[in-house]
Amino acid sequence: MAQAVLTALRSGCFTGRCEYYAGDHLPGLYVVGVGLRQTRPRRPISVDWWSDFVRMVGQTLAKLSEHVRLDENRSEFGELGGIKNSLLPRGAAQFSKGRVVRVLGSSSGTDSWFTATANRQFGHGKRRGE
Repeated sequence: MAQAVLTALRSGCFTGRCEYYAGDHLPGLYVVGVGLRQTRPRRPISVDWWSDFVRMVGQTLAKLSEHVRLDENRSEFGELGGIKNSLLPRGAAQFSKGRVVRVLGSSSGTDSWFTATANRQFGHGKRRGE
């Protein structure tokens, strides 16, 4: 799921901050919450932009795995406060034109799938010769 979120942000040339939350508090479902704040242009994310982002995440997931899918009917454009109250923080990253420019709160990249993937995109966590 983290790879799909990061791919969608790259495809959308997102500039700003992404906070990633996750948990399995619903039986049989792994729930992900994404908090986004654009810095360029400096305005709230629109419902149309969010809809495109959700569509890109779903398409990327379909390409990456036959076992994981996005339930668009349960995806909602909501408030970050609710996400923070019900899910665990799994990392944050700063983006410029779709590229990870800084991974926040992790130096090793092993804290979560999100930070590990974001660190790889940023260039951290590579072994010599990779």
